[in-house]
Amino acid sequence: MKKFGIIYHPYNQSAIDEAEHVNKLTIAAGHTSWVVSAWDVEAMKKNIEGTEAIITCGGDGTVLRAAQVAACYDVPIVGINHGTLGFLTEIPADKVNELMVKVFNGEYRLDERNEINIAVTQPGKETEHFHALNDVVIARGEMARLVGINAEIDGKKLTYFKADGILCSTATGSTGYNYACHGAVMYPSSKDMQLVAIVPHLTFDHPIIVSGDSVIRITIHSGYSCSMNVDGHVFRAIEDNTEFVISKSELKVDFIRLSNSSFFETLTTKLRTRI
Repeated sequence: MKKFGIIYHPYNQSAIDEAEHVNKLTIAAGHTSWVVSAWDVEAMKKNIEGTEAIITCGGDGTVLRAAQVAACYDVPIVGINHGTLGFLTEIPADKVNELMVKVFNGEYRLDERNEINIAVTQPGKETEHFHALNDVVIARGEMARLVGINAEIDGKKLTYFKADGILCSTATGSTGYNYACHGAVMYPSSKDMQLVAIVPHLTFDHPIIVSGDSVIRITIHSGYSCSMNVDGHVFRAIEDNTEFVISKSELKVDFIRLSNSSFFETLTTKLRTRI
């Protein structure tokens, strides 16, 4: 008997219905399961010990929320797509019954993805630490004004950006907001990071690929409060002169893969109507 976690998007009715369906499949296969909302992090932490795998019902956002907990417990994730593109999901909604049998039987391979660590030091406050599977976005807040961004790599000055903000993505996150900001698409197994200025003004406007062994230091100069968003759901209001130190994380996320499709096949399939 194995224990599976089922995490669903609480505002997507098809995802809620899918979670109930998968729960029934799990029990019928002779296993146990726990079912929680992707918004309930504490419930995930309470139940995850001893879990064989996490099954998400939703889109990429649901996967990212699950990954925040799964990475700390070395529990793999498999996603059932009830979102839009679903780059991180593996199972189409119309093949759940067929493919969940493989998950229950352990007939899959693991796809390891790297994370980044973000150390945030605001003036007069203790340093906070975050980890991201996709990206960290540092951007202007309520004021529609450019942000001054000083960037260093391994202690050496890179440049001073004037932009709406800056993002640092992993290879996994390169097909997310990074892609929308004209960043480069990176092969998933790459350990490199990528810096992209968001709507830059008369400044460096190309993506910068940075070694995964490097340390990126970013300081915000704006004269007003800004914002930080990690993986699209962890938010902090940021004061002027806040420092961010970004480096590779010791945490990894394992994704369950059931097909032999290459990354490039998946990429072109997901973007076919958009390329």
